Amino acid sequence: MLKAENFKGEIPRITPRLLPQGFAEVALNAKLKDGNIAALNATVTANTFASTAQSFTFHNAVWRSWNTVVNAVPGPVAQDRLYVTGDLQPRVIVGGETRNLALPGPADAPTATLVGTLDPEVFETIAFVVTFVTDQQEESPPSPISDTLDWTPGLGVTVSNFSPPPAGRGVTHRRIYRSQTSAMGITDLYFVAEQPIAGNSFTYNDTSHPLGEVLPSNDYDAPPSDMAGIIAMPNGMMAAFSGKEVLFCEPFIPHAWPVRYRLKVDYEVVGLSAFGSTLAILTTGQPYLAQGTAPENMVMERVEMNYPCVSARGIVDLGYSAVYPSTEGLIMLSTSGAQVVSRKIWTRDQWAALNPATFIAGQYDGAYVVSHEPVSGTRKIVVIDMSGDQPFITRADIQAAAMHYDISRGDLYILDGVSGGTEVRKWDAGAPMQYRWRSGLMRQGGAVGYGAAETQTMFEAGRTVTTRVFADAAQIRETSDADTPFRLPSGLAERWQFECEGTATVTAYRMAGDISALSGG
Repeated sequence: MLKAENFKGEIPRITPRLLPQGFAEVALNAKLKDGNIAALNATVTANTFASTAQSFTFHNAVWRSWNTVVNAVPGPVAQDRLYVTGDLQPRVIVGGETRNLALPGPADAPTATLVGTLDPEVFETIAFVVTFVTDQQEESPPSPISDTLDWTPGLGVTVSNFSPPPAGRGVTHRRIYRSQTSAMGITDLYFVAEQPIAGNSFTYNDTSHPLGEVLPSNDYDAPPSDMAGIIAMPNGMMAAFSGKEVLFCEPFIPHAWPVRYRLKVDYEVVGLSAFGSTLAILTTGQPYLAQGTAPENMVMERVEMNYPCVSARGIVDLGYSAVYPSTEGLIMLSTSGAQVVSRKIWTRDQWAALNPATFIAGQYDGAYVVSHEPVSGTRKIVVIDMSGDQPFITRADIQAAAMHYDISRGDLYILDGVSGGTEVRKWDAGAPMQYRWRSGLMRQGGAVGYGAAETQTMFEAGRTVTTRVFADAAQIRETSDADTPFRLPSGLAERWQFECEGTATVTAYRMAGDISALSGG
């Protein structure tokens, strides 16, 4: 008797006659997670946009789309904000309002004027700066410092000549800081007051306005306008890149991207991925790993492998590693190093024919789901299962122009289309699709004959399966019988093969010399 079970997917690099037991020559629209052949469910409509999109996300129960390729991630702040790069310049979405992420400081130095008569025996030399504050409690870098002023404690100082706030940035207040020089000769700027932005001047008095905290935003540099690839990291960090520089925000303050935190690499950065406290930096050359718990202590090292990233949209964070397409294959990069996981699936020529520069990827149930446009053909989807020692693929009759993985639900959403689309569809959520699974060639060391076969399934109302049996490449039987032995024509063959097509879940397939050998299971 010959029995096939524990079904897997395709390994295109291996010819059908050499496939290991249980692997497939064809695995289309099938799910193979538990050893059975099950139907992949169709996608179902989750949302329809008014115009064609290339990127989309679902955040705070709202679907959002862009007509360009962007990265959009929630920020590490108490208020619900979404941070976006790729939309002409970095943005933040607050309560449905889109704002520029950069919060520039006041352009002009304030003017400080003494109120009263200076005591020439008792005085200090002081100066002032001002900052902008938004309705989200974001604080800008300071203005240029005012001219210094000799001042006697107890006297007032009028601070004026305030710069207008940037439009569309939600600025509601300004903060005023005063210099103070310590006995050690160290000068810092200390908070003295906050006033509504409509105020034209402010009168400082040391009795009414004691010195508070040191100015925190002195190095709150604005992100560069071409900052891209923003992602979230632990400990309130966010990372992004610009050219060959990797950027980090001030922890829990995502509008501030201090220049002093920047790291430089040898190649143009293509994209980033984070797992644990490690940041994977994927470039047009060798990849890098940066590790640390805060921006100021990030330590970077180069991975000495020539694995350039050829598609930023093909980068997927699997939680324990970053997976991305390279010229050398599909790379899995973790703290243990880099490995080419696709070498067990495709030859180098087969990989190149997939056109990895066109990869648009997501994840679902631990698998890498990728939409690609092959060198010859139209865009299609391949699901790569890397959970076992031998990775394999299944294919899907579905097209996707973009993908979004909703981590809170574990759901994958695709944008239906080739180069863009309007309809968002939820993966594996509808009615079962018609799958087709064909075995590799089964050989017994010589010509043998089988007189009967049986396809075993799980009972599911309304689901059927058609089985086709092949002997030496010729189809000899087709039947819709399941869980009942069926007869095969007499004859000998060296190579046997079977194919199942339908929606019923197949648990095993058996062949024997005569039908009695299959009776009773």
